[in-house]
Amino acid sequence: MSTKPDAKDAGLPSLLRQRLKAQADLFAALTSHPTLIGSGREDALSELFRQFMPRRFEILSGTVAIVGTDGRPSRSTHQLDMIVADTMDFPTLVRSGNVAVVLAQSVRAVMEVKSNLGRGPSFLKALIQTARARQQLGATDPVFSGLFSFAAPTGPETLRDWLEDVLALRDLLATGHGDDRAVKNRDALLSESVAQDENDLLEVLGNGNLPDIVAADQGAVARKTRTDDGRSVYMFLGQSAEVPSVIVLIGQFVEQLGATAAEQPREGDHAAERVKQALAVVRAHLGIDTVSAPALDDLALPDTPSAAHVAS
Repeated sequence: MSTKPDAKDAGLPSLLRQRLKAQADLFAALTSHPTLIGSGREDALSELFRQFMPRRFEILSGTVAIVGTDGRPSRSTHQLDMIVADTMDFPTLVRSGNVAVVLAQSVRAVMEVKSNLGRGPSFLKALIQTARARQQLGATDPVFSGLFSFAAPTGPETLRDWLEDVLALRDLLATGHGDDRAVKNRDALLSESVAQDENDLLEVLGNGNLPDIVAADQGAVARKTRTDDGRSVYMFLGQSAEVPSVIVLIGQFVEQLGATAAEQPREGDHAAERVKQALAVVRAHLGIDTVSAPALDDLALPDTPSAAHVAS
């Protein structure tokens, strides 16, 4: 059972969150231009992540170089807000500052960052952006994906409802039957060309493409995981006054990077294990273990049929 950190240490995560908010809102205080505000918030979150990352892992924005099944490169059309890439072992194709075109093999994590989200098409489009990035990466090295909002959803119960809309939409796409909300969500997404057709939409919403973590600064956090019997679920993590949701998000990314390092040992070198241990120390100082799950049931993610089996 975790022990609560001393009072003198308990303020660190909260102070980091306050700094994030201050940096994120600088542009909003001076302009109402959504692109400038959004870029400022992406940069603020990237800077916060950057201070916890080993130099091996860089926080970049940009895109991933796409290579087709025939081995020929194609032009990427998907921009990513945050890419955690190993640029020590892998080169970048094009780079200007922190904007780059990276190789798929170098990517360890991707994340979409939004100023705010709402139930329905707003949330679903953001989730599909993250899922599309994960889909395009394919079976590369382990990639952790996330979706972060600086505002809504405000609590885990709300986030659970929004994620249930994803399952309702998948059911509609697979069976042709669904409630009015699912029908409206499907029609809105297809009208905005989020997907080529219903088959494509169902495929991108498969369990393997859904974000590993969805979090909002206001307090909602859902982490995709597997149960002991192999089922995929979203579990809902708690937030305390000592550990804001953005710190929980960083903790999950750091934990994944540690696990990835341990899975890729170098011959005759114990650096990978040292990296894993060091990242564990980072999580301990952030007080991540003080976060407990609320009394909210996990959301089961049933397997989805392949696009070829979708009802016409």
